[in-house]
Amino acid sequence: MLKLLRRILCICCAAALCGCANSGAQSSAEETQASESILVSESETAQTEETETETASETDTETESSEETESETESVSETESDTEEQITYSSDEIYAYKLDLSRYVVLGEYRGLEYTLIQDTISDEEMQAIERSYTEQYAENYPQYAIVTDRAAEYGDTVNIDYAAVLNGEPVENGSGVSCEVVIGSGTFMEGFEESIIGVMPGESCEFTATLPGIGGSEQSEGKKITYSITVNYIKGEQVIPEFDDDFVALMDISGVSTVSEFEAYLRQKKLEEAESSKQSELLAEAAAVSEILEYPSGIVYRYTQKYLNYYSQAAEYYYGLDLETYISLTGMTMEEFQNKAAQYGRQQTAYDMVLCAVVEAEGIDVTWELIAEREAEYSQSLGFIDVETFEAYYGLDAIIEDIYEDLGIEVIEQYAVGVEMDRVDETEETELLDTELLDTEPD
Repeated sequence: MLKLLRRILCICCAAALCGCANSGAQSSAEETQASESILVSESETAQTEETETETASETDTETESSEETESETESVSETESDTEEQITYSSDEIYAYKLDLSRYVVLGEYRGLEYTLIQDTISDEEMQAIERSYTEQYAENYPQYAIVTDRAAEYGDTVNIDYAAVLNGEPVENGSGVSCEVVIGSGTFMEGFEESIIGVMPGESCEFTATLPGIGGSEQSEGKKITYSITVNYIKGEQVIPEFDDDFVALMDISGVSTVSEFEAYLRQKKLEEAESSKQSELLAEAAAVSEILEYPSGIVYRYTQKYLNYYSQAAEYYYGLDLETYISLTGMTMEEFQNKAAQYGRQQTAYDMVLCAVVEAEGIDVTWELIAEREAEYSQSLGFIDVETFEAYYGLDAIIEDIYEDLGIEVIEQYAVGVEMDRVDETEETELLDTELLDTEPD
């Protein structure tokens, strides 16, 4: 689905704004950074965040539920704290496919649009580099070392030992340790202790006896002998980089992925999806750029603007425990700037919706109930709903139909699009394309 694919990259973009806020929050509140983990768990901020984001919004079918369908109206409440105003639009005013689009948009030439060809495959060499990066990062976060047992301890070695101290034939309180690391020559233990380990093989023991000095001016310990029994367990060797094998993949906890071959197939599929998402986003921006927007329907703009505000308001509360205004201040923006950005987003998405629906009309595509039923079945299955009825009750029929129109529209644009190599893209043209991307993230 169009919006499903578009959201793959939008999640990453959202992280940029969240990251900016997080940085500010940490500097002002001196929060402790969480320890890093390289496991690509689709829980790594990945399953928790992604599942919540995708499940709630992957089809961009709005969660205006069955109540909306029954009443044929939709209410969208403002999020500003200083007002309780609620603006209500009918369903005929908030979905582009229901509008007389001739009033709002003059469709440009949508056939023959160009998009930048990007690599959609992963070579064996690139795959090996990716896998190596995972194991190296894992080794950095969870260091493991070789255990050396085939030679005697030497000066400078890090040695794992057990030891116990005896004074006057009695064990010394707090004078023993198990599986302790000591670097021979570091001076961590009393003089001569570490050196006594030199030449001892792992699995063997030695004794070290020292004469205690007077402690705190007291003569009670002065001149007395303390004896340490030391057992060398092993010598700590070089750091070990784990092998990227099925056991390592299992640690990554990716749903449906438990072997190296499955992981490689998973990555290659992700690469294809990213390439498709990039292609669709570029073509959609081009199609909107060559079309003329005569008027922005207030109902659709308002719906998308409120969605944007609500998304960040909920994100601020959920991830940082902050109200929206505080959260936005930490990104370096004022609330006025942020609200302007939300309004830009509303207009941009409205333009996209109208252009895609206009393409469907221009192509004379008959969106029959049979076609709607086919797409509904496909969407509900891909999103894991138990049946179409549950899917439709959750998102609302109007939102689903709009999504179908948009998917049909982008399919037509893609059908006639022309891919060009990266080095053939004119720099001026590329800049113009980037200027049409008003926002760096979508809220759903």
